[in-house]
Amino acid sequence: MFSKPGLRSYYENSIDGHTAADHLDGLQREPQNATLAELVAHQTQYDNQWVITSGVVRGFEDPEHYWIEDDQLNRVSVEPQALIQARLGEQVQVLGRFLYSPQEGRRITAAELVAPSN
Repeated sequence: MFSKPGLRSYYENSIDGHTAADHLDGLQREPQNATLAELVAHQTQYDNQWVITSGVVRGFEDPEHYWIEDDQLNRVSVEPQALIQARLGEQVQVLGRFLYSPQEGRRITAAELVAPSN
């Protein structure tokens, strides 16, 4: 499903002078499977957690941003844009860290993006 090197690479990359592993101290390190509906309904409980979720990639041009959504229009923004923009209109699975804030909304900082297996 997801490659260990991709996840390892994400842990090792610097984010604001810290590695992702530094940001995860005290948090679970195994990703949880969660639907978009679950992430939306329980956004504070999933905040700062590693998740695997899926949806269709959607985007908007001005300002440019991308998200995934399900049939019920549950939405979560996905970053970095360079990872997701080429998949516009496709169903994908995302492995990443879910973040929620009342000011900025819901987003996933993606470590890996793949087409879901059938």
